[in-house]
Amino acid sequence: MGVNVVDAVLAPVEAAVVGVDARLRVLAGRVPAPIGPVARVNSVLTERRVRAWSVVLVAFWLPAALAPLWSFWDFSAFYSAGALVGHRELETLVGPVSYQAGLGLPTVTYVNTPAFAFLYAPLAALPYAVAGWIAMAAMFGLLVAAVEVGRRPFGIPRSMALVGALLWPPAAAAVVSNQTAPLALFLVAVAFVGLRRGGTGDLLAGIAIAGLAYKPQLALPLLALLVVRARWRALAATFAGFGAHYLLGVFATGGDWQWPSTWLSTVNAWMGYDVIHNWQSVSLVVTLGGSPVIYVALAVVGIALVPSLRRRPLHEAIAVATVAGLVASPHALIYDATLALPMLAMLGRPRIAFYVAAALWPLGGIVGFQPLSFLLAIWVLSQASVGLTKSAAAGQPAPTGSPKLDEAAA
Repeated sequence: MGVNVVDAVLAPVEAAVVGVDARLRVLAGRVPAPIGPVARVNSVLTERRVRAWSVVLVAFWLPAALAPLWSFWDFSAFYSAGALVGHRELETLVGPVSYQAGLGLPTVTYVNTPAFAFLYAPLAALPYAVAGWIAMAAMFGLLVAAVEVGRRPFGIPRSMALVGALLWPPAAAAVVSNQTAPLALFLVAVAFVGLRRGGTGDLLAGIAIAGLAYKPQLALPLLALLVVRARWRALAATFAGFGAHYLLGVFATGGDWQWPSTWLSTVNAWMGYDVIHNWQSVSLVVTLGGSPVIYVALAVVGIALVPSLRRRPLHEAIAVATVAGLVASPHALIYDATLALPMLAMLGRPRIAFYVAAALWPLGGIVGFQPLSFLLAIWVLSQASVGLTKSAAAGQPAPTGSPKLDEAAA
């Protein structure tokens, strides 16, 4: 009886996954010899794995239906921040937490920049449950939109790209817990589109990268990439966006022109408290305790990556930069690894190891760290030599940062 019930529940999901498999087989049949992503997908997505993948998919997303029972997890932080727009309490740890306690909500610290709270101000005017569902739906939509934009330069079929993203545990964790990583991934995709187009597209890229400054550690890798590839117009647009971000923060904090110093002290205080969540970190810096030796080693790796980032196609360079940012970040939890989806698009069968490590992330609470952090670091380290080898084989000089070159590479 139990097996029949499970089959009945999983039947629609299985049908969807089988449909994707069938479509891929049709696509593969249209070419003499499947190559690239289609060939890799057909070697991984076999019928015997369909049921297992279906179970995993349900397991990752089932908590979304139970969100009201847990008060939409982390959403209370953003809801309270939206309600406090225009008040100086927004830039402190106590303000949002006190607001949450007054409503009987779970207390979750808000540590994004004050300007980011403007996105949640309209939701704060709605009943909490309604706002929670809307926010979750919006993050799901942003995830799908980012996947649609990001899959194209990698040549991955739409269905497979979507299934791959939904099966990526960090992406599911981000949407279900009402975190904002899907928005960050979408901004990365927008930055790619802008940089590929060049011209006025540089302005679009700059705005997108500046938008990522709501978590500065997410914006810095792409800022460095602009310098490495000599995309000066996009860099200027990014700094203009930072200025706008600062001014919005002034309005969000009720006219506090000194909000960055208060916010930074708030973040520093929170970082000391948040060590209890270090087991969820995908940052190698955090996983290894922030030793100065680690920073020196990462600096060396960063320098070694520069030639690779200059010569790679734009979409690959962005994938490497975003994952390198996660590895070196002072704070990047499991849901932030949503930004590793472009990296997965570059991989063949080795991506299975990443999926397995990510799926086992709850075990980090037992072992005290995330194995995924080491896999991400190893991959970043491998990209320096891989990029240099490819460039040497092709005999191509380093690009000068021309948008036309980036467009051709993309």
